[in-house]
Amino acid sequence: MYKGADDGFEWFGGTVNSKYLVSTGSEDDSFDWTEGWIGKGQFWVAVQGADGDCLIEADNLKDNNMNTPISSPTIANLTLIGNNSTESKRGVRLREGTHVKMYNALITGKESALSTETTGTEQSFTDGKSFVEYTHVSTVFKTGSSLDLKSATGNAEGQTINFTDTYLGSVDGAKDLSSDSFFTKATYKGAVPADNDWTAGWTKK
Repeated sequence: MYKGADDGFEWFGGTVNSKYLVSTGSEDDSFDWTEGWIGKGQFWVAVQGADGDCLIEADNLKDNNMNTPISSPTIANLTLIGNNSTESKRGVRLREGTHVKMYNALITGKESALSTETTGTEQSFTDGKSFVEYTHVSTVFKTGSSLDLKSATGNAEGQTINFTDTYLGSVDGAKDLSSDSFFTKATYKGAVPADNDWTAGWTKK
């Protein structure tokens, strides 16, 4: 999706899976899910323009956070690059009761790289239903006092994350999800290694 006037990619429930997505310059959120989406995703890129809001805005259901099925996707190998906005400061925004399993991500360009904002979402981590692991961020994880995501397996705050040609680059070390046939084995954090630009020839940067 290139310079769309709303969200780049959005899921309203369902079980659809997705690989190799690039959201460039979306005017609202780069990725967005709500209303019980329980699919899988791998190799996602977001690069914000000046008007972008969240890199990921993730919800279950606003009027009833515990409505089932509860949003609970598994996503891996993300490169999420924010616009350093002084107004839209949240990167990955987990709220409204969503669960998530997120691995092997690089997040830059947002004051709060990842935030959790509702009780149901934070409880899902405490209950072992949600995980954020092997994720490096250039700023901080902003969570409730009961969570300490910076100490989760493979995570790190305040990292210098370098990219070439807009978003090429990765960091060694990752969770291997390939026991699930959907996921390609990756030994790195991030979506597009410098030596394997799978976006070449069909995307704009």
